[in-house]
Amino acid sequence: MLNRNTTDFKKGFCILRHTKGCLKISLKFILLKNKPFKNLLQAIFSIKGVYDVTVNHLTSTILIRYNHNIIKKNIFLYAIIEKYHNNDFTFKMSALWTRFNLNKSWTRFTCRNGLITNWEIVSDIPERIRLRHPILFNNKYCCRIIEQNLNRTFKRIKSSHLTGTILIHYDNSITNKNVIINHIEQILKDIPPEYLDSKPAKISRFLLSSLCVKLSLLSKRLPYLSPFNVLFIGLLAAPIFGRSMRAFQSRTIKVDVLDAVAIASSIVARQRTVAAFMVWILDVIDKIKERTEKYSKFVLKETYGKHSKNAWLVKDGSEIQVSVDLLKTGDVIAVSTGENFPVDGKVCAGEGSVDQHVLTGESSPVEKGLNDKVFASTTLIGGRLNIEVTATGKNTIESKIVDIISKADDYNPDIISIGKRLADKAVIPTLALGGLGYATKGYSAALAIINADFGTGIRVAAPTALMSYLAVAARNGILIKNGAALEVLDDVDTFVFDKTGTLTTEIPNVKSVISCNDTFSKLDIIRYAAAVEQRFSHPLALSILRKAEDIQIELPKIDNSKYHIGFGVDAEVNGVAVKVGSLRFMERKNIEVPLSVYNKIQINQNQGEVSVLVAINNRLAGAIFLQSQQRVEARSVIQYLKHRGTETFLISGDHETPTRYLAERLQMDHYYSEVLPQDKGEFIKSLQREGKKVAMIGDGINDAIALSMADISISLRGASDIATDVADIIFMDCGISKIEQLYQYAHRYKNNVRRGFAMIVIPNALCIGGALFGIWGIKISLILNNLFNFVSVLNGSLPLRSIMDFDHELLTK
Repeated sequence: MLNRNTTDFKKGFCILRHTKGCLKISLKFILLKNKPFKNLLQAIFSIKGVYDVTVNHLTSTILIRYNHNIIKKNIFLYAIIEKYHNNDFTFKMSALWTRFNLNKSWTRFTCRNGLITNWEIVSDIPERIRLRHPILFNNKYCCRIIEQNLNRTFKRIKSSHLTGTILIHYDNSITNKNVIINHIEQILKDIPPEYLDSKPAKISRFLLSSLCVKLSLLSKRLPYLSPFNVLFIGLLAAPIFGRSMRAFQSRTIKVDVLDAVAIASSIVARQRTVAAFMVWILDVIDKIKERTEKYSKFVLKETYGKHSKNAWLVKDGSEIQVSVDLLKTGDVIAVSTGENFPVDGKVCAGEGSVDQHVLTGESSPVEKGLNDKVFASTTLIGGRLNIEVTATGKNTIESKIVDIISKADDYNPDIISIGKRLADKAVIPTLALGGLGYATKGYSAALAIINADFGTGIRVAAPTALMSYLAVAARNGILIKNGAALEVLDDVDTFVFDKTGTLTTEIPNVKSVISCNDTFSKLDIIRYAAAVEQRFSHPLALSILRKAEDIQIELPKIDNSKYHIGFGVDAEVNGVAVKVGSLRFMERKNIEVPLSVYNKIQINQNQGEVSVLVAINNRLAGAIFLQSQQRVEARSVIQYLKHRGTETFLISGDHETPTRYLAERLQMDHYYSEVLPQDKGEFIKSLQREGKKVAMIGDGINDAIALSMADISISLRGASDIATDVADIIFMDCGISKIEQLYQYAHRYKNNVRRGFAMIVIPNALCIGGALFGIWGIKISLILNNLFNFVSVLNGSLPLRSIMDFDHELLTK
């Protein structure tokens, strides 16, 4: 025990206030800098009866609340000092406190089950608890990470970055509040430091401009507020004045000049409410556009940006499940059979077979080993791999599709570009008419004319309509990467189709089976082939497995297997050596192929069939022949295009017989077979030289040249990566049935834009005419102009009503 007669025990401490159950201490600067601050907190909480400790970082004071019935007031401080100097404590500190910015104004600490933490229990009723933590204030990232990790564990989770709280509904028989807090601590402790600092809440322009309008109305009753009101309007209108100045510097006259003149003229004419209202309505329109774009991009990201939420991080020899958002380049994760890869990376341990069909269009799985690359959204269908992370989040191959669509609103359709040019050209005539109105009808008429500009609504309504239709199309399985496609589609008079994978199904059908060994029947060949292929998900494997299921064959278990990329599979089935693969695979394995079987393969290949050979105990047992089927929707799609007067072409690298057969069945206008990739591109060019507007739909690498040259290019999800990179439009259901729906969206979009254009041009023309003839002044012009600008923007966002569920939380995430 320290000697209370010495001053040593008080070193660094000064009592500011000490009442029953409450002690306030001032800390000298040297204590906070040179001695561990956490030791002091541990010393305080080591004393039984302490409720909580509030640290004020600005004044360097600590407020301690404790139970005065448990510990006496006169010895409380001495007990703290003794434990502090002797390091007499066993409590642990929260992993977050050292990472949380201690330069906040104040922080409250409590002790939960031996853990000193900043978590505060706001409310605690049976099976429902609300927690608060300073790290959550204005930190959407942390809130989202907690929700993602706790959603599967608890009944209901709801966090709020505005209040810094999280509400948890839980089962009291399974867990308790202390376990919950510890669990959340574990979730947050690995978050990168840059995500921990809560950002101050920003006041939106919309709120400021709304306050400006209120101040303008108030200044009519309280004139001394007028100078502040003018200053407020000037500050809010500064971006508009800045754009108009840049326009002058570039020697161009744009609509921004008209906006600046209208606002400045209103201020000079002491029409401060009019000027404030002009600024406010521009912010309202921008807000609608922003909300529409936000929801549109949310829909797109939800539709095409769905990565795995969690991953197994390999750390210190063990595997820990963490949120994918926390993964960094260089981390190592473990992926097991059946799991998707959540990130791009390279294999650092293990071997496995990966289905990359969703990204690359490869029909067969790819064997992956040491240093091989893997991509997000692909699937490990066999084996186990440790992956070193090379790209996460927006940098993954799969995520690039979201970036493409997010930039699609940069496109300005011709009708909008024309409208903008007309609006810019109308600035000088409008100013001239304003001068005429001033000379004939006075200042109010001049303001009314200048206020009636065409550009404000046009430049906002058009992108809003475009983003709305992109989102609606995306929600319905049509990814439009290039907004120009919606405008050009109506002018397309020629549609060119690739054959394999586009007009035919992805998974072929088993057409025939031959046996070339009396020991094995056709059923045996199917049984052994299906047994070997049962772990794979490429089209040929799925076709054989479907056939085995149709004839109700019970598949034997395989002992082990080895996949040979692009050739076939070696396996043992109940001790029998089985090889399943291509003709080249059999030749590599020195399996003799009878001449009759070889000839049959060549004949069937000319008819568009694919052969899969089966060898048992190093002897060829038989062959399975598969043929792609015509897509169910293909005929109706071709008939729809013909009904529109669109000419249809089929071009294929396949042989003459199957190409002609398909074209005749679908009643297509023209067909071309055995066309090389470079020749497909030249074919598109030749059609364009004839004055045709050409749309091309294909899914293979050999279609990429033609797709890039077509006026509109369409591909299918699951196509080769180069085909989907080049394509303007991707049908996400892997079929072509969306063509009619795509035309409907294009037609509705153009009608929406034209309607919005009319909503802007007609009322503003009336405003100018009415002001020149003295029918109305600035107030009516202000109402008509801004009302119809507002309505035109709403018209642009109208398509979203078909997919919007008006869930406020959805839009605020």
